[in-house]
Amino acid sequence: MVMRIVRQRYVGVPIAVFLLTWALLLPGTATPVQAQGTLAEVSFYSSALDQERSFSIYLPAGYDPEGATRYPVVYFLHGLGASPQTYSGALSLGLDVLIGMRTISPVIVVLPDGGAAPYAGSFYTSSALYGDIEGYLTEDLVRYVDAHYATIDSRQGRALIGHSMGGFGAMRLALRHPELFRAAVSHSGPLDLAQAPTVMPALLAEYGAPPYEYTPTAGFFSLAVFSMAGAFTPAAPGAASLVELPVDSQGRLVPEVLARWNEHSPVRFARELAARGVALELLFDCGTEDELGLYPWNVAFADSLTEIGLPFAFESYAGGHSDKIMQRLLLSMQWLDGRFATPIEPVTAVTTAAAVQPAAFRLEPNHPNPFNAETAIPFTLQRAQAVRLEVYSVLGHRVAVLVDEELPAGRHTVPWRAAGLGTGVYFVRLEADAQVETRPLLLLR
Repeated sequence: MVMRIVRQRYVGVPIAVFLLTWALLLPGTATPVQAQGTLAEVSFYSSALDQERSFSIYLPAGYDPEGATRYPVVYFLHGLGASPQTYSGALSLGLDVLIGMRTISPVIVVLPDGGAAPYAGSFYTSSALYGDIEGYLTEDLVRYVDAHYATIDSRQGRALIGHSMGGFGAMRLALRHPELFRAAVSHSGPLDLAQAPTVMPALLAEYGAPPYEYTPTAGFFSLAVFSMAGAFTPAAPGAASLVELPVDSQGRLVPEVLARWNEHSPVRFARELAARGVALELLFDCGTEDELGLYPWNVAFADSLTEIGLPFAFESYAGGHSDKIMQRLLLSMQWLDGRFATPIEPVTAVTTAAAVQPAAFRLEPNHPNPFNAETAIPFTLQRAQAVRLEVYSVLGHRVAVLVDEELPAGRHTVPWRAAGLGTGVYFVRLEADAQVETRPLLLLR
Protein backbone atom coordinates (compact mmCIF):
# COMPACT_ATOMS: atom_id res chain seq x y z
CA MET A 1 0.00 0.00 0.00
CA VAL A 2 1.15 3.51 -0.80
CA MET A 3 -0.46 6.41 1.07
CA ARG A 4 0.14 10.11 0.56
CA ILE A 5 -1.46 12.88 2.61
CA VAL A 6 -2.77 15.69 0.42
CA ARG A 7 -2.26 19.10 2.02
CA GLN A 8 -2.98 21.64 -0.72
CA ARG A 9 -6.64 20.95 -1.27
CA TYR A 10 -8.37 24.32 -1.56
CA VAL A 11 -7.50 25.22 -5.15
CA GLY A 12 -10.57 25.63 -7.34
CA VAL A 13 -13.05 25.40 -4.47
CA PRO A 14 -16.38 27.09 -5.36
CA ILE A 15 -17.22 30.32 -3.56
CA ALA A 16 -20.23 28.69 -1.87
CA VAL A 17 -17.93 26.28 -0.07
CA PHE A 18 -15.68 29.12 1.07
CA LEU A 19 -18.76 30.79 2.54
CA LEU A 20 -19.48 27.63 4.47
CA THR A 21 -15.93 27.61 5.80
CA TRP A 22 -16.29 31.16 7.12
CA ALA A 23 -19.37 29.96 8.97
CA LEU A 24 -17.08 27.90 11.17
CA LEU A 25 -15.67 31.12 12.60
CA LEU A 26 -19.03 32.12 14.07
CA PRO A 27 -19.68 31.88 17.82
CA GLY A 28 -20.78 28.48 19.04
CA THR A 29 -19.24 26.54 16.14
CA ALA A 30 -15.96 24.75 15.63
CA THR A 31 -12.97 26.52 14.13
CA PRO A 32 -11.55 25.40 10.77
CA VAL A 33 -8.57 23.84 12.54
CA GLN A 34 -10.79 21.83 14.87
CA ALA A 35 -13.04 20.68 12.02
CA GLN A 36 -10.38 19.86 9.44
CA GLY A 37 -10.29 16.25 8.34
CA THR A 38 -7.55 14.44 6.46
CA LEU A 39 -7.49 13.89 2.71
CA ALA A 40 -5.12 11.19 1.49
CA GLU A 41 -4.34 9.34 -1.71
CA VAL A 42 -3.89 5.58 -1.40
CA SER A 43 -2.90 2.86 -3.84
CA PHE A 44 -3.53 -0.86 -3.39
CA TYR A 45 -3.46 -4.05 -5.42
CA SER A 46 -6.75 -5.14 -6.98
CA SER A 47 -6.88 -8.86 -7.70
CA ALA A 48 -9.95 -8.38 -9.90
CA LEU A 49 -7.96 -6.15 -12.26
CA ASP A 50 -4.52 -7.62 -11.47
CA GLN A 51 -3.04 -4.15 -11.08
CA GLU A 52 -2.45 -1.32 -8.65
CA ARG A 53 -5.37 1.09 -8.37
CA SER A 54 -5.61 4.34 -6.48
CA PHE A 55 -8.30 6.11 -4.50
CA SER A 56 -8.65 9.27 -2.44
CA ILE A 57 -10.02 9.02 1.08
CA TYR A 58 -11.43 11.62 3.44
CA LEU A 59 -11.12 10.89 7.17
CA PRO A 60 -13.09 13.24 9.44
CA ALA A 61 -11.58 15.37 12.19
CA GLY A 62 -11.03 13.29 15.31
CA TYR A 63 -10.75 10.02 13.38
CA ASP A 64 -8.90 7.48 15.52
CA PRO A 65 -8.06 4.16 13.83
CA GLU A 66 -7.57 2.56 17.24
CA GLY A 67 -10.67 4.06 18.87
CA ALA A 68 -14.03 2.46 19.52
CA THR A 69 -15.91 4.67 17.05
CA ARG A 70 -16.84 3.06 13.73
CA TYR A 71 -17.71 5.34 10.82
CA PRO A 72 -20.14 4.97 7.90
CA VAL A 73 -18.51 5.03 4.46
CA VAL A 74 -19.71 6.83 1.35
CA TYR A 75 -18.14 5.70 -1.92
CA PHE A 76 -18.13 8.63 -4.37
CA LEU A 77 -17.80 7.81 -8.09
CA HIS A 78 -16.46 10.54 -10.39
CA GLY A 79 -17.66 11.57 -13.83
CA LEU A 80 -16.43 10.85 -17.35
CA GLY A 81 -12.98 12.25 -18.08
CA ALA A 82 -12.58 13.30 -14.45
CA SER A 83 -10.70 11.75 -11.52
CA PRO A 84 -11.07 11.58 -7.73
CA GLN A 85 -8.98 14.75 -7.48
CA THR A 86 -11.52 16.67 -9.58
CA TYR A 87 -13.93 16.57 -6.64
CA SER A 88 -11.94 15.64 -3.54
CA GLY A 89 -10.63 19.07 -2.53
CA ALA A 90 -13.93 20.94 -2.59
CA LEU A 91 -15.88 17.96 -1.23
CA SER A 92 -13.53 17.46 1.73
CA LEU A 93 -13.70 21.15 2.58
CA GLY A 94 -17.50 21.04 2.48
CA LEU A 95 -17.47 17.94 4.69
CA ASP A 96 -15.23 19.73 7.19
CA VAL A 97 -17.86 22.44 7.44
CA LEU A 98 -20.89 20.15 7.71
CA ILE A 99 -19.21 17.96 10.33
CA GLY A 100 -17.76 20.94 12.19
CA MET A 101 -21.22 22.51 12.44
CA ARG A 102 -22.70 19.14 13.45
CA THR A 103 -25.02 19.26 10.47
CA ILE A 104 -23.93 15.69 9.72
CA SER A 105 -22.14 13.07 11.79
CA PRO A 106 -18.51 12.21 10.97
CA VAL A 107 -18.22 10.06 7.88
CA ILE A 108 -15.48 8.49 5.76
CA VAL A 109 -15.65 9.21 2.02
CA VAL A 110 -13.77 7.05 -0.50
CA LEU A 111 -13.25 8.30 -4.07
CA PRO A 112 -12.02 5.46 -6.32
CA ASP A 113 -10.46 5.82 -9.75
CA GLY A 114 -13.05 4.89 -12.38
CA GLY A 115 -10.82 5.46 -15.39
CA ALA A 116 -10.28 2.80 -18.04
CA ALA A 117 -8.06 2.77 -21.12
CA PRO A 118 -8.26 3.51 -23.97
CA TYR A 119 -11.19 5.92 -23.48
CA ALA A 120 -12.33 8.35 -20.78
CA GLY A 121 -14.09 6.17 -18.23
CA SER A 122 -15.33 2.70 -17.34
CA PHE A 123 -18.95 3.55 -16.43
CA TYR A 124 -18.09 1.37 -13.43
CA THR A 125 -19.03 -1.71 -15.44
CA SER A 126 -17.01 -4.87 -16.08
CA SER A 127 -16.29 -5.69 -19.72
CA ALA A 128 -13.87 -7.60 -21.90
CA LEU A 129 -12.21 -4.28 -22.77
CA TYR A 130 -12.01 -2.66 -19.33
CA GLY A 131 -11.63 -5.72 -17.11
CA ASP A 132 -13.51 -6.60 -13.93
CA ILE A 133 -14.23 -3.04 -12.79
CA GLU A 134 -17.27 -4.16 -10.80
CA GLY A 135 -15.24 -6.74 -8.88
CA TYR A 136 -12.53 -4.16 -8.20
CA LEU A 137 -15.11 -1.84 -6.62
CA THR A 138 -17.55 -4.15 -4.85
CA GLU A 139 -15.06 -6.78 -3.70
CA ASP A 140 -11.47 -5.55 -3.61
CA LEU A 141 -12.04 -1.92 -2.64
CA VAL A 142 -14.78 -2.52 -0.06
CA ARG A 143 -12.74 -5.32 1.51
CA TYR A 144 -9.60 -3.19 1.59
CA VAL A 145 -11.32 -0.16 3.14
CA ASP A 146 -13.04 -2.27 5.81
CA ALA A 147 -9.74 -3.99 6.66
CA HIS A 148 -7.67 -0.79 6.96
CA TYR A 149 -10.08 1.79 8.38
CA ALA A 150 -12.52 2.04 11.30
CA THR A 151 -15.66 1.45 9.25
CA ILE A 152 -19.13 0.11 9.92
CA ASP A 153 -18.43 -3.02 7.88
CA SER A 154 -21.98 -3.85 6.87
CA ARG A 155 -24.56 -2.45 4.45
CA GLN A 156 -26.01 -0.42 7.35
CA GLY A 157 -22.97 1.84 7.09
CA ARG A 158 -22.27 1.92 3.34
CA ALA A 159 -23.66 4.05 0.53
CA LEU A 160 -22.80 5.00 -3.04
CA ILE A 161 -22.94 8.45 -4.57
CA GLY A 162 -21.81 9.67 -7.98
CA HIS A 163 -21.89 12.43 -10.56
CA SER A 164 -22.64 11.95 -14.26
CA MET A 165 -20.95 8.66 -15.27
CA GLY A 166 -20.48 8.12 -11.54
CA GLY A 167 -24.19 8.67 -10.93
CA PHE A 168 -24.90 5.86 -13.38
CA GLY A 169 -22.32 3.69 -11.64
CA ALA A 170 -23.62 4.43 -8.15
CA MET A 171 -27.20 3.56 -9.08
CA ARG A 172 -26.29 0.46 -11.08
CA LEU A 173 -23.91 -0.98 -8.48
CA ALA A 174 -26.27 -0.39 -5.56
CA LEU A 175 -29.17 -2.01 -7.41
CA ARG A 176 -26.96 -5.00 -8.25
CA HIS A 177 -25.43 -5.27 -4.77
CA PRO A 178 -28.02 -4.31 -2.14
CA GLU A 179 -26.31 -6.71 0.24
CA LEU A 180 -23.37 -4.25 0.31
CA PHE A 181 -25.04 -0.83 0.16
CA ARG A 182 -28.10 0.60 1.87
CA ALA A 183 -28.51 3.70 -0.31
CA ALA A 184 -27.48 5.24 -3.61
CA VAL A 185 -27.42 8.82 -4.89
CA SER A 186 -27.02 9.87 -8.52
CA HIS A 187 -26.34 13.45 -9.59
CA SER A 188 -27.00 14.08 -13.30
CA GLY A 189 -26.51 10.45 -14.25
CA PRO A 190 -27.56 8.74 -17.53
CA LEU A 191 -29.92 6.45 -15.65
CA ASP A 192 -32.19 5.04 -18.38
CA LEU A 193 -30.18 3.64 -21.28
CA ALA A 194 -33.36 3.27 -23.33
CA GLN A 195 -32.93 7.03 -23.84
CA ALA A 196 -29.53 6.59 -25.55
CA PRO A 197 -30.90 7.29 -29.06
CA THR A 198 -31.69 10.86 -27.97
CA VAL A 199 -27.98 11.78 -27.86
CA MET A 200 -27.09 10.33 -31.27
CA PRO A 201 -27.92 13.59 -33.13
CA ALA A 202 -25.34 15.35 -30.94
CA LEU A 203 -22.85 12.60 -31.82
CA LEU A 204 -23.45 12.98 -35.56
CA ALA A 205 -23.16 16.77 -35.28
CA GLU A 206 -19.47 16.28 -34.45
CA TYR A 207 -18.90 14.98 -38.01
CA GLY A 208 -19.59 16.03 -41.58
CA ALA A 209 -21.77 14.19 -44.08
CA PRO A 210 -22.07 10.39 -44.17
CA PRO A 211 -20.49 7.96 -44.41
CA TYR A 212 -19.27 8.72 -40.90
CA GLU A 213 -15.85 7.65 -39.72
CA TYR A 214 -16.27 7.67 -35.96
CA THR A 215 -13.39 8.49 -33.65
CA PRO A 216 -13.33 9.13 -29.89
CA THR A 217 -11.37 12.34 -30.47
CA ALA A 218 -14.06 14.09 -32.57
CA GLY A 219 -15.77 15.69 -29.56
CA PHE A 220 -17.30 15.07 -26.17
CA PHE A 221 -20.27 13.02 -27.40
CA SER A 222 -17.99 10.82 -29.50
CA LEU A 223 -15.75 10.19 -26.49
CA ALA A 224 -18.78 9.46 -24.29
CA VAL A 225 -20.32 7.03 -26.79
CA PHE A 226 -17.01 5.21 -27.30
CA SER A 227 -16.56 4.98 -23.52
CA MET A 228 -20.07 3.59 -23.05
CA ALA A 229 -19.55 1.13 -25.89
CA GLY A 230 -16.35 -0.04 -24.22
CA ALA A 231 -18.41 -0.83 -21.13
CA PHE A 232 -21.54 -2.25 -22.77
CA THR A 233 -20.59 -3.57 -26.23
CA PRO A 234 -16.88 -4.30 -26.59
CA ALA A 235 -16.10 -5.96 -29.89
CA ALA A 236 -15.08 -9.59 -30.19
CA PRO A 237 -11.33 -10.37 -30.27
CA GLY A 238 -9.85 -9.81 -33.71
CA ALA A 239 -12.54 -7.33 -34.80
CA ALA A 240 -11.54 -4.25 -36.77
CA SER A 241 -12.71 -1.97 -33.94
CA LEU A 242 -12.44 -2.23 -30.17
CA VAL A 243 -16.16 -1.54 -29.71
CA GLU A 244 -19.53 -1.89 -31.39
CA LEU A 245 -21.28 1.46 -31.67
CA PRO A 246 -25.07 1.91 -31.59
CA VAL A 247 -25.02 3.78 -34.95
CA ASP A 248 -23.77 2.66 -38.35
CA SER A 249 -21.75 4.60 -40.92
CA GLN A 250 -24.92 6.22 -42.24
CA GLY A 251 -25.97 7.44 -38.79
CA ARG A 252 -28.73 4.86 -38.44
CA LEU A 253 -29.41 3.26 -35.07
CA VAL A 254 -28.33 -0.35 -34.62
CA PRO A 255 -31.12 -2.03 -32.57
CA GLU A 256 -29.03 -5.10 -31.68
CA VAL A 257 -26.33 -2.94 -30.09
CA LEU A 258 -28.85 -0.76 -28.25
CA ALA A 259 -30.48 -3.91 -26.86
CA ARG A 260 -27.14 -4.98 -25.42
CA TRP A 261 -26.68 -1.52 -23.91
CA ASN A 262 -30.07 -1.85 -22.22
CA GLU A 263 -28.90 -5.03 -20.50
CA HIS A 264 -26.75 -2.73 -18.34
CA SER A 265 -29.46 -0.18 -17.60
CA PRO A 266 -30.29 0.55 -13.95
CA VAL A 267 -33.95 0.08 -14.92
CA ARG A 268 -33.30 -3.61 -15.51
CA PHE A 269 -31.69 -4.07 -12.10
CA ALA A 270 -34.43 -2.05 -10.42
CA ARG A 271 -36.96 -4.58 -11.71
CA GLU A 272 -34.86 -7.45 -10.38
CA LEU A 273 -34.47 -5.74 -7.00
CA ALA A 274 -38.21 -5.14 -6.68
CA ALA A 275 -38.86 -8.81 -7.40
CA ARG A 276 -36.49 -9.75 -4.56
CA GLY A 277 -38.20 -7.41 -2.09
CA VAL A 278 -34.93 -5.92 -0.77
CA ALA A 279 -34.96 -2.46 0.83
CA LEU A 280 -32.73 0.09 -0.88
CA GLU A 281 -33.02 3.87 -0.57
CA LEU A 282 -32.58 5.83 -3.79
CA LEU A 283 -32.11 9.54 -4.46
CA PHE A 284 -31.35 11.08 -7.84
CA ASP A 285 -31.47 14.57 -9.30
CA CYS A 286 -30.79 16.45 -12.51
CA GLY A 287 -30.79 20.05 -13.66
CA THR A 288 -33.59 20.98 -16.01
CA GLU A 289 -31.04 22.75 -18.26
CA ASP A 290 -28.60 19.82 -18.37
CA GLU A 291 -26.55 20.56 -21.49
CA LEU A 292 -25.91 16.85 -22.15
CA GLY A 293 -29.63 16.27 -22.48
CA LEU A 294 -29.85 13.97 -19.44
CA TYR A 295 -32.86 15.52 -17.74
CA PRO A 296 -35.34 13.39 -19.79
CA TRP A 297 -33.24 10.31 -18.92
CA ASN A 298 -33.83 10.98 -15.22
CA VAL A 299 -37.53 11.66 -15.71
CA ALA A 300 -37.83 8.38 -17.61
CA PHE A 301 -35.99 6.56 -14.80
CA ALA A 302 -38.40 8.04 -12.25
CA ASP A 303 -41.34 6.91 -14.39
CA SER A 304 -39.88 3.40 -14.58
CA LEU A 305 -39.38 3.17 -10.81
CA THR A 306 -42.96 4.33 -10.28
CA GLU A 307 -44.21 1.65 -12.64
CA ILE A 308 -42.02 -0.98 -10.94
CA GLY A 309 -43.22 0.11 -7.50
CA LEU A 310 -39.74 0.80 -6.09
CA PRO A 311 -39.55 3.74 -3.63
CA PHE A 312 -37.31 6.66 -4.62
CA ALA A 313 -36.76 10.41 -4.30
CA PHE A 314 -36.20 12.48 -7.47
CA GLU A 315 -35.33 16.17 -7.38
CA SER A 316 -35.10 18.53 -10.34
CA TYR A 317 -33.58 22.00 -10.10
CA ALA A 318 -32.73 24.96 -12.29
CA GLY A 319 -29.20 24.30 -13.47
CA GLY A 320 -26.91 22.47 -15.83
CA HIS A 321 -24.86 19.30 -15.74
CA SER A 322 -22.09 20.38 -13.36
CA ASP A 323 -22.58 24.02 -12.34
CA LYS A 324 -24.28 23.14 -9.04
CA ILE A 325 -22.60 19.84 -8.27
CA MET A 326 -20.95 20.88 -4.99
CA GLN A 327 -24.20 22.31 -3.68
CA ARG A 328 -26.05 19.14 -4.65
CA LEU A 329 -23.35 16.96 -3.07
CA LEU A 330 -23.63 18.76 0.26
CA LEU A 331 -27.39 18.30 0.19
CA SER A 332 -27.16 14.61 -0.60
CA MET A 333 -24.51 14.05 2.07
CA GLN A 334 -27.05 15.26 4.60
CA TRP A 335 -29.70 12.98 3.10
CA LEU A 336 -27.31 10.05 3.46
CA ASP A 337 -26.54 11.06 7.04
CA GLY A 338 -30.22 10.61 7.82
CA ARG A 339 -30.18 7.17 6.24
CA PHE A 340 -27.19 6.04 8.31
CA ALA A 341 -28.99 7.14 11.48
CA THR A 342 -31.99 4.92 10.71
CA PRO A 343 -31.90 1.11 11.06
CA ILE A 344 -32.58 -0.87 7.90
CA GLU A 345 -36.03 -2.40 7.78
CA PRO A 346 -37.56 -4.77 5.19
CA VAL A 347 -39.69 -3.08 2.57
CA THR A 348 -42.68 -5.16 3.64
CA ALA A 349 -42.35 -4.28 7.33
CA VAL A 350 -45.26 -2.41 8.95
CA THR A 351 -44.43 -0.59 12.15
CA THR A 352 -47.05 0.65 14.58
CA ALA A 353 -45.73 3.30 16.94
CA ALA A 354 -47.29 3.55 20.38
CA ALA A 355 -48.18 7.00 21.64
CA VAL A 356 -45.49 8.20 24.04
CA GLN A 357 -44.80 11.37 25.96
CA PRO A 358 -42.10 13.45 24.23
CA ALA A 359 -38.83 13.00 26.14
CA ALA A 360 -37.43 16.53 25.97
CA PHE A 361 -37.47 20.03 24.52
CA ARG A 362 -35.30 19.90 21.40
CA LEU A 363 -34.56 21.87 18.24
CA GLU A 364 -33.60 19.29 15.63
CA PRO A 365 -31.43 19.71 12.50
CA ASN A 366 -33.33 21.21 9.59
CA HIS A 367 -33.61 19.33 6.33
CA PRO A 368 -32.21 19.91 3.84
CA ASN A 369 -29.21 21.81 5.17
CA PRO A 370 -27.58 23.35 3.17
CA PHE A 371 -30.75 24.28 1.26
CA ASN A 372 -31.51 26.22 -1.89
CA ALA A 373 -34.91 27.80 -1.34
CA GLU A 374 -36.93 26.02 1.34
CA THR A 375 -36.08 23.93 4.38
CA ALA A 376 -38.04 22.19 7.12
CA ILE A 377 -37.28 22.95 10.79
CA PRO A 378 -38.37 20.22 13.24
CA PHE A 379 -38.58 20.58 17.01
CA THR A 380 -40.02 18.70 19.97
CA LEU A 381 -41.96 20.07 22.94
CA GLN A 382 -42.26 18.11 26.16
CA ARG A 383 -45.49 19.88 27.08
CA ALA A 384 -47.93 22.41 25.69
CA GLN A 385 -46.32 25.84 25.89
CA ALA A 386 -45.90 29.21 24.19
CA VAL A 387 -43.32 28.96 21.42
CA ARG A 388 -41.37 31.51 19.40
CA LEU A 389 -39.36 30.30 16.41
CA GLU A 390 -37.23 32.95 14.66
CA VAL A 391 -34.49 33.18 12.07
CA TYR A 392 -31.54 35.58 12.34
CA SER A 393 -28.75 36.65 10.01
CA VAL A 394 -25.09 36.34 11.02
CA LEU A 395 -25.20 40.01 12.01
CA GLY A 396 -27.94 39.32 14.53
CA HIS A 397 -30.79 40.83 12.51
CA ARG A 398 -34.09 38.97 12.71
CA VAL A 399 -35.18 38.01 9.20
CA ALA A 400 -38.25 35.86 9.95
CA VAL A 401 -40.68 34.93 12.70
CA LEU A 402 -41.98 31.47 11.89
CA VAL A 403 -43.99 30.67 15.04
CA ASP A 404 -45.34 32.86 17.82
CA GLU A 405 -48.13 30.96 19.57
CA GLU A 406 -48.87 28.16 22.00
CA LEU A 407 -48.37 24.66 20.62
CA PRO A 408 -49.23 21.23 22.05
CA ALA A 409 -46.68 18.72 23.25
CA GLY A 410 -45.06 16.56 20.56
CA ARG A 411 -42.98 16.90 17.43
CA HIS A 412 -43.61 19.83 15.08
CA THR A 413 -42.12 20.71 11.68
CA VAL A 414 -42.19 24.27 10.37
CA PRO A 415 -41.23 25.12 6.76
CA TRP A 416 -39.13 28.19 6.00
CA ARG A 417 -38.93 29.60 2.50
CA ALA A 418 -36.01 32.04 2.46
CA ALA A 419 -37.54 34.39 -0.11
CA GLY A 420 -35.44 37.41 -0.96
CA LEU A 421 -32.40 36.27 1.01
CA GLY A 422 -28.98 35.53 -0.42
CA THR A 423 -26.39 32.82 0.10
CA GLY A 424 -25.07 32.74 3.62
CA VAL A 425 -25.33 31.44 7.16
CA TYR A 426 -28.47 32.05 9.21
CA PHE A 427 -29.52 30.92 12.66
CA VAL A 428 -32.86 29.49 13.77
CA ARG A 429 -33.74 30.18 17.41
CA LEU A 430 -36.37 28.23 19.33
CA GLU A 431 -37.64 29.74 22.60
CA ALA A 432 -40.27 28.19 24.86
CA ASP A 433 -40.65 29.49 28.42
CA ALA A 434 -37.09 29.69 29.76
CA GLN A 435 -35.67 27.18 27.30
CA VAL A 436 -33.71 28.32 24.23
CA GLU A 437 -31.90 26.39 21.48
CA THR A 438 -30.15 27.72 18.36
CA ARG A 439 -28.92 25.97 15.19
CA PRO A 440 -27.16 27.20 12.02
CA LEU A 441 -28.87 27.14 8.61
CA LEU A 442 -26.88 27.19 5.37
CA LEU A 443 -28.59 28.86 2.40
CA LEU A 444 -26.99 28.30 -1.01
CA ARG A 445 -28.39 30.08 -4.04
